[in-house]
Amino acid sequence: MHGNSVVFEAGGNLWRTTMQGGTATQLTSDSGFDMAPHFSPDGQWVAFTGWYQGNTDVYVVPAAGGAVRRLTYHSINRKVGEGKLRTSLDNIVLGWTPDGKNVVFLSRRTSFNPQVMHAFTVPLDGGLPKQLPLPWTGPLSFNASGTEVAYNKLSRVFRPFHRKHYFGGQAQDIWTYDFKTGKSRQITHWKGADVWPMWHGDTIYFTSDRGAKGVQNLWSYSFSKNQFTQLTHFDAYDIDSPTLGHDGIALSDGGDLYVYTFNDGQLHRIDVRVPMNGKHAQPHWADASKTLAGATIAPSGKLAAFSGRGALFTVPAKHGSTQTLTHDPAADERDPAWSPDGKQIAYILAKGRSDEIALRNATGGAPTLLTHDSKLSYQGPLTWSPDGHWITYIDADEHLWLQNVQSGKRYKVATDRSGRGAFGDVTWSPGSDWIAFSRMLADRKRGLFLYHVTDHSLHGISSGQFDDDAPAFSTDGKYLFFASDRLVNLAGGTSDWSSTTNLDSSGLYAATLDKDTASPLAPRQPKAAGQPTDKPKKNDKKKASTHTGPLHIDLAGLMSRAVQLPVPATNIDRVRAAKSVVYYSTQPNYVLGGHLTGEKPQLRAYDLDKRKDLTLDDGGQDLTLSADDSTLMYQSKGHWVLRPTSFDKKAKTQKLDLSHMRRWVQPRAEWATIFGESWRDVRDYFLNPQLVKAHWDAMGQRYGKLLPRATSRNDVNWLIGNMIATFGESHMYVGGGDQGWKSPASETADLGADFALDTASGRYKLARIYHGDNTLPGYRAPLAQPGLKVSTGDYVLAINGQSLKAPMNPYALLNGTYGTTVSLRLSRHASGRQAWTIHVKPIANAEKLHLLAWIRHNREMVSKLSDGKVGYVYLNDFEATGAHEFIRQYASQMHKQGIVFDDRWNLGGSDALEMSVFSRIARKLTNMFATRLGWTFTGPTASYGYKALIYNRGSASNGDMFPYMFKQAHLGPIIGDRSWAGVRGYDGPFSLLDGGHLTVSDNAMYSLHSQWVVENIGVEPDVTVHDKPGQLNRDHDAQLQTAVDMLMKKIKAAPRTLPAPPPWTPAFPKQPVYPQCTVHMNHTTCG
Repeated sequence: MHGNSVVFEAGGNLWRTTMQGGTATQLTSDSGFDMAPHFSPDGQWVAFTGWYQGNTDVYVVPAAGGAVRRLTYHSINRKVGEGKLRTSLDNIVLGWTPDGKNVVFLSRRTSFNPQVMHAFTVPLDGGLPKQLPLPWTGPLSFNASGTEVAYNKLSRVFRPFHRKHYFGGQAQDIWTYDFKTGKSRQITHWKGADVWPMWHGDTIYFTSDRGAKGVQNLWSYSFSKNQFTQLTHFDAYDIDSPTLGHDGIALSDGGDLYVYTFNDGQLHRIDVRVPMNGKHAQPHWADASKTLAGATIAPSGKLAAFSGRGALFTVPAKHGSTQTLTHDPAADERDPAWSPDGKQIAYILAKGRSDEIALRNATGGAPTLLTHDSKLSYQGPLTWSPDGHWITYIDADEHLWLQNVQSGKRYKVATDRSGRGAFGDVTWSPGSDWIAFSRMLADRKRGLFLYHVTDHSLHGISSGQFDDDAPAFSTDGKYLFFASDRLVNLAGGTSDWSSTTNLDSSGLYAATLDKDTASPLAPRQPKAAGQPTDKPKKNDKKKASTHTGPLHIDLAGLMSRAVQLPVPATNIDRVRAAKSVVYYSTQPNYVLGGHLTGEKPQLRAYDLDKRKDLTLDDGGQDLTLSADDSTLMYQSKGHWVLRPTSFDKKAKTQKLDLSHMRRWVQPRAEWATIFGESWRDVRDYFLNPQLVKAHWDAMGQRYGKLLPRATSRNDVNWLIGNMIATFGESHMYVGGGDQGWKSPASETADLGADFALDTASGRYKLARIYHGDNTLPGYRAPLAQPGLKVSTGDYVLAINGQSLKAPMNPYALLNGTYGTTVSLRLSRHASGRQAWTIHVKPIANAEKLHLLAWIRHNREMVSKLSDGKVGYVYLNDFEATGAHEFIRQYASQMHKQGIVFDDRWNLGGSDALEMSVFSRIARKLTNMFATRLGWTFTGPTASYGYKALIYNRGSASNGDMFPYMFKQAHLGPIIGDRSWAGVRGYDGPFSLLDGGHLTVSDNAMYSLHSQWVVENIGVEPDVTVHDKPGQLNRDHDAQLQTAVDMLMKKIKAAPRTLPAPPPWTPAFPKQPVYPQCTVHMNHTTCG
């Protein structure tokens, strides 16, 4: 606010109104999304963050209206809804410097980690952003003289998730920092969240949840009185995005606009009318094929049905037109399954407060409900029995149900408590009297089960020794085919096999159902002349090969009758059988960050008669089979494909044309459906049913009543995010969706260097060149390539032939250049004499180069402080980047007498990877080996040195779990700040009908003493050491220093050196007597 004027965001644009309210005036109208508006001190300009061209940047617009002007150019190269939802958006405007000459904003442009934000100023007239001397920060506010700031240490703002009732390590406090003295002071000490500091005169205003209701309200701290005062008393919704003006604070709460005025200390609600055109809420056509939620093939193989954008469609193979079967704008209709007679389609109908299993005529018409008033959500896929009398489906409590379509009676087949989506393929016997499926066993192996429909008996047939899944009955009723991870193809390093993984571990198997049936691989004998043949006549082939009556299964010893079919070892995910051919789809080996290079999914087939295996499609996956066994449907290379069931790689295939799957979207009705399904997903899948029962209905009503006021899809995410945040649980996120606005992406590339302005000449020079590592993927440094004539201190005179001089921002000339080659005109002199030109290929952003520089700097510092005795390993995350870094770093540090493991800012990732890293670090050294020439090495591969761990508030998720396990295993001291406090995970995101996603915590970590740990508390360090800006600006990392000091104290007391080999025994010795030795933490004793 400024004076009598208030600027706010609505519908993705900025609007201006007065304290008296009335009709607002529109300030921006671009086809992007605007946020975080701030008046300049003189009231002439409004700075804001604009989400245009696929990225957020800083913009200004005249307060009276006019053209928008861009001030920053920096791309994080993440699409809407992608990336870590625990991190804030980039280039978020925080305000202005007190003199009004610069806009203040948060950015990751110089960061090595997505959580780490730095504060920058950028001149109103344009130019190079300048970083404030705060190592990392969140929202901040200057005092009147501009010599100090009040700030939060971390940014948790401008994202659709705000964890409420939160007391973990990222629960913010207000600090001040003096730029002249370098001293910082902690102002607040509340265990919860004190955020949005706003410094005005003698007072710091902020929002806090320290009140009785735990709701974010406006508070103040008076320096002169040393007193905290609550200024507002909202009891339902948190205050959102307050901004400081000269005369007061503008804020929003529950969708209403307010101003708190300093002169009278009162809160004033502004009754404003926004005359927006409702562009985000306008009905429109959408391509439903972009958001598929299920597919099925008609029994004839001539049609397919898809769910997309909440509706059902039928798509012809060749002739005919795409038909829309459902038109309810308030429903999400998904997971279709075509009946064997081709007359009906079963599907899940999600509407209101429940999911129901519904049937609909394949040509359209009203639905018929098989379930009524369901209390739980349902999951696909649905499966029909071959006779069309039965259907199976799964509910949110992981019960597999069998329901009779005519009578409506249903039976609970089995339950799997291991997690969402735990049941494997559900498949039917050809006579409709048996069901086969896989589920998780107690030891986390998958096992096969058979269920008899007639007597409703359930039989487990797997041993539990292997992972068995993907069952399929042969059409003649003789065999049960399945995939099993029984093969061993270990992969490991040539020098260290102590860590291995099993690649291509699954094979294809066939078990005879009747104990008297011969193996499909039994030796064949030629028939004597005149003997009858077992081969059916041509006209009787189909009839003879299909079993139709009750199926006899000898359950005893069934799996002992299984044989491995001679197909290549691979990773099988689906199996289908038609006549004498077994069709199966495979997946590439998974590696961190994706699939193994060069591998593809495949559709393969094995012919039992010919006893041959064949690749049908390189790229085939998501395999399904028509009810008449005539046609396969699958995905390949981005298309849905139909293929006849033929053992012929050259069989003619037909790509399905999904381009006519168009859905008439009514956004407001769709938003209500998205809100409702998000509410249901949390109700049915959240891990703590007591919390759900206690208040989830009330939260749905509280935030649901604001839904009619939503003006954009982003508002819907905001409502859902705040609703799910009321649990105060970790890993509850919402994001993505059809935001209703698109603009062509124009990424700003990066040279992997820092610019500095030479104010005398107005020229920019290269202040620092990041060298990265050109031998490693992702670490290429554009200006550190061999043979380039470029050095730190060189002036950049022009980019791509365009002169570069202040006030132009050098990154403006790099906008749109990603993926291209750029020319740089360089000189050692600001005058430009003796200039030369080089050509470089810039990178997307320099985050990985900053990461490598951070690691190298810290390792050099540790080596210097310890005289080379202590090593350093940085654990960036437990995803691809962190895994690669750990492997590269750890081996070279293992020989040190001590190692500092740095878990700070670790964003977490994969449980499996974290456990793998932990097991390597926790491994105990038991013995040594020596070669003939005296070279020694350890066994197993392990560190013999002392260990210490440093971590901080940015250690999150698996980054939380790691210090907890480190401490429980007594590996060494843990040092730093309390961690994020989030160890309740999820099985995978829920897909919302417009492409959005929602995560719901459904599992939690607890201790061996049956206590919940870490969640909403964090891991307490053995030694608490806070990071302070003044120290870090002087290159003094107190946390790192403390860890090294503690390790060096141990090393000096008892050096950790590896033992030398003993003398070789003499020739023909007596029977040697080996001493019994015990390895202790600090020494080894033998006796």
